[in-house]
Amino acid sequence: RTASCTKFSATIGKGKHLVIQAKIQKGKPMYGEALAATINHASGSYPLLVESGILDQLGQFISNLGIRGSAYIISDERVFHAYGRKAQLSLEKSNIPTHCYVIPPGEGSKSFDMAQDIYTWLADIRAERNHTVVALGGGGVGDITGYIAATFMRGIDYIQVPTTLLAMVDSSIGGKTGVNLTNGKNMVGAIW
Repeated sequence: RTASCTKFSATIGKGKHLVIQAKIQKGKPMYGEALAATINHASGSYPLLVESGILDQLGQFISNLGIRGSAYIISDERVFHAYGRKAQLSLEKSNIPTHCYVIPPGEGSKSFDMAQDIYTWLADIRAERNHTVVALGGGGVGDITGYIAATFMRGIDYIQVPTTLLAMVDSSIGGKTGVNLTNGKNMVGAIW
């Protein structure tokens, strides 16, 4: 299976920027004029896209990637309050059925207990391999959501929508996911 990685950078509000990184296993995205650069690295390449108001275009972006199944937004309470419904509405406008799971903010949510809760939620609402998990938030949300995507059903599609500068920088490296153990941060994870 091949995967591609897509990143977007855009302004979502006064001085607030947004990068969207997608790990997909299918589809041929159409970028139009949003393509700013193609980043080449040892294991492949990914496009860097820049677009104003990208959160409003999240659903269109995912549709252009060829993703057609349901999407599952995972976000923390603070970020979901600010951006969650906007992201959900964008997905649903593109006919992508969307479900949301909100976790407490902070490192405490990057745990096996929280991962188990999210796995159970995904199983209960019948998430499938051709569905997509969307991380909406900072680095902690991206870490646990990416870990969930890498391990649920042995890997499902993953879109990362970081909302902090640190998460944008962290996301720009791409692929690092993880949960914490009592004796260390990010001790268990996957590159996804």
